[in-house]
Amino acid sequence: MSRDRLTLGWGRRTAGAAFAASTVGIVLHQTTRIFTADYRVWPLLLAAAATTIVALLMSSAPAAGRVLALAVMSIAGAAAAIFAADGTFPDDLIRAPLRGISDVVGTVWPSPPLAAGAGAIALIGCLCAGAAVDLAVRRNPGTALLPSLALIGLVAMLSAPGGPPPAWSVAAYVVAALGVLGSRTFAYRSTVTSLFAAVVVVTALSIPVVLAGQLEAERYDPRLEIVPPVEPRSGISPLARLDEWRSLTPARQLFATTLPTPARWRLVGLTRYDGRTWLPAADYRRAGSVLAQPDPALATTTIGVEIGELDAAWLPTFDRTLSVSQTTLIDGGRSGLLAATEPVAGTTYELQLQPLSVNPAQLAAARITAADSPFIDGFELSPQLRELATSITVGARTDLQRAEMIASYLRDEFVLDIDSPPGHSIAVLELFVDRSRRGRDEQFVATYGLLAAAVGLPVRIAVGFESVAAPGRAGTIALSDRAIAWPEVEFESFGWMPFDPVPSQVNDGSPALGDGAIAPTEDPTEQRPPTTCPTPPTTTPPSPTPPTGSPTRP
Repeated sequence: MSRDRLTLGWGRRTAGAAFAASTVGIVLHQTTRIFTADYRVWPLLLAAAATTIVALLMSSAPAAGRVLALAVMSIAGAAAAIFAADGTFPDDLIRAPLRGISDVVGTVWPSPPLAAGAGAIALIGCLCAGAAVDLAVRRNPGTALLPSLALIGLVAMLSAPGGPPPAWSVAAYVVAALGVLGSRTFAYRSTVTSLFAAVVVVTALSIPVVLAGQLEAERYDPRLEIVPPVEPRSGISPLARLDEWRSLTPARQLFATTLPTPARWRLVGLTRYDGRTWLPAADYRRAGSVLAQPDPALATTTIGVEIGELDAAWLPTFDRTLSVSQTTLIDGGRSGLLAATEPVAGTTYELQLQPLSVNPAQLAAARITAADSPFIDGFELSPQLRELATSITVGARTDLQRAEMIASYLRDEFVLDIDSPPGHSIAVLELFVDRSRRGRDEQFVATYGLLAAAVGLPVRIAVGFESVAAPGRAGTIALSDRAIAWPEVEFESFGWMPFDPVPSQVNDGSPALGDGAIAPTEDPTEQRPPTTCPTPPTTTPPSPTPPTGSPTRP
């Protein structure tokens, strides 16, 4: 065999290997769509490139040598990714192939860059890079695309909530794939080579146009099939703790913030009702520091928080939270930040926030999000309450009007009575609605939640605190006697909007309708019921300027 033919053969194999490795590298770059913004992709890309070079150099070695070299490089790549993610050795290196992918699936998207998860992605990526090179050199070039296609499936599933990949990455992959398939022609200068290059260019330019609609198809997310990795523990519903916090004498400082103005802080949103109490969400998963992507049109601000005597598992939040400096778990509805380690006095953290900007005219035309019923454990609302909710909202032309009408009905037709017995079981609430028509704010907001859910509004009950100016220094503090609850309804493009069904002050007059007894203190279903408050494994925004007819409390 002539030297020229040997040179051409080596050039053809090298070109095919380079294009095959490129297909894997393009897909690996898209792993940034799996993780939060603090994920470091460069160790993965460098490890894949190093594996590519070693695989090419070992292409003429016996099979055992090639396999050993690929295994060593893949383990080294996983170690580099684990090191970049601040992991521990050898624990995370051992965990990566065994539990790394399940660690990623067990978190909320975008996933925090957990060391074992990042290591598993790097291990798989290096194996795919080495296999692609080996197939391109020793087999039919078409088989060299199989590793990258398998990797595409994995990345697509793990990044499913993020939607389709950018069109440029699809175009780049197609160009590289065509390069693999046409690598045999690249060793020769001919008209065929020129025509093939023209086809590659035209294909790359047409990809974004041809696939624009197809990329928007619904995507399978394996996270929906996984039971959240949290252990429930018994506790009291935060809504039932309002009186406990308010009764502390003297009032306790629960937390302090660097926010210069008083505001309403959310502790947690309660998303489920079982007939006895409103409960927190049950789908908490570990989250990264980045919780949401900022709106480039809005300013961001950073607020510091220091926990005082707040004895709760959640971290208080405010406005639209973009990131948090503590390790937390969050639920799918972003109703609260559950601390990975229960906070104690002196715990500090920072929140990066983006103030909500609400245009009343746009909110008036906004539609609600798809609503899942909050009722669980077989609880069903009585026909009487459903009929009441329907009658209250008769004539409403928008979702906002329905939400406002329920709040106005409770404010106008019921009496705020701080001496009423506490509780919000269905027995207490039915007596509140049908007979006494007077009660605590706890009953007002809990009833709003039932009526709103009855007409299909996506509703939750927020529990939190109103902060006040810190005496003698900058910032604000939240005191125990400023505990508060309010309902929220979720609108598309706006998120959760607060409503206030509670009269602005105590009314000592008679109820507008009904003269029955107030809710009994000895309700058999109201015995401080235990709740399922998720436990880790080892903010409310200030109310937007409300539309007419839905004032919020100061």
